[in-house]
Amino acid sequence: MRAKALPFLIFCLSIVQCFSHAAESNGASEKPETVSFETAGGLRHSFPKGFVFGTATSAYQVEGMAEKDGRGPSIWDEFVKIPGIVANNATGEVAVDQYHHYKEDVDIMKMLNFDAYRFSISWSRIFPDGTGKVNWLGVAYYNRLIDYMIEKGITPYANLYHYDLPLALEKKYKGLLSYQEKQKGRIGILLDFVYYEPLTSSKADNLAAQRARDFHIGCISPCDCSHI
Repeated sequence: MRAKALPFLIFCLSIVQCFSHAAESNGASEKPETVSFETAGGLRHSFPKGFVFGTATSAYQVEGMAEKDGRGPSIWDEFVKIPGIVANNATGEVAVDQYHHYKEDVDIMKMLNFDAYRFSISWSRIFPDGTGKVNWLGVAYYNRLIDYMIEKGITPYANLYHYDLPLALEKKYKGLLSYQEKQKGRIGILLDFVYYEPLTSSKADNLAAQRARDFHIGCISPCDCSHI
């Protein structure tokens, strides 16, 4: 069984290549415009035509501005308040502050020769209460991010939900544990991009891949983590 984790591997390899290039430049002050993937056998020409090299983040991990510009709290904002639950009691209130430094981040992606960036949209930044009133400051931020990515030739892949449910909906519906047969939303073509394939054609590998897919997109989660 394998997950689609290659972009992250390529990201790691590219970081190594970046430092390698800096060492070989013997103190040259000018930075390269791009860094090719010429390390550990990761040559672009060895991949199929059209293969997309990219990197990914989630909103709570990188954006910061957790309590500003109209964003409402998510379940993560509440979860990290539990003393000792996260190493060093870290939170995402600032993170790497991509909200203000997105141009620098996209410039690094361009330098590393990436084709795409998969980011997530913070639900509670757009809808502070989960539904209803729109926070247009949040919409403006994602417009700025996407516009700059396109300007730099980076293809945007937007993930609409990265497990950061608005706290208001957690309190109202008990999160994902309150099953509703009917609701106002509709499921589109893409339910979840995470797709696991069996490593071989064996029955064991096929069952393992199916369990992984069920875990991510099954209607009923195989485990109840509400009390963790």
